[in-house]
Amino acid sequence: MLPVTQIDTFYNGLTLRHRDTINVAACGTFMKRRPEECYDLIENMTAHHDDWDTFVQRSESSSSITSSSNSKIIALKAKMAKINKNLMKVLQINQQVKAIAYNYETCGGPHSYNDCPATVGQSQNVYGAGAYQGGNSYQPQ
Repeated sequence: MLPVTQIDTFYNGLTLRHRDTINVAACGTFMKRRPEECYDLIENMTAHHDDWDTFVQRSESSSSITSSSNSKIIALKAKMAKINKNLMKVLQINQQVKAIAYNYETCGGPHSYNDCPATVGQSQNVYGAGAYQGGNSYQPQ
C-alpha cells in the first residue's frame, strides 16, 4: 500500500474529535503535509500518549452526570412544553387574522363579490362571450 493511501485511510478512520486533535498537532491540515511529516507526527503523538492528562475524563462518571442533571432536564422539558403551547396559540391567532384579512378588489371589504354593497344591482353577462353566431358567410360543402 502506498504511504499516501495509508495516511488517507488512517485519517478517514478517525472520529471528528480525533481529526481536530491531529490537525491541531500538525499546525494546520494534517492531510496537506508530506507523507514523511505525517508519519513523524503520528509516531510522536503515540510515543507521548501516556503523558496526556486523562484524569479529568475519568473522574466524572456518567451516573453522576445523569443524577445531577435529571431535575434540570425535567425543568427544561416543562419550559419547552410551555413554549410550544404558547407558539400554538400564536399560530392559531395568526390563522384567524389571515381568515378575516382578505382584501377584495371591488371595494376592499372582507366579503365576496356577490355580497359586496358596491355591486348591488349589477349582474354579469356570462353568456355574452361567443353568443354572437352571425356574420359568417363561409359555408364549407
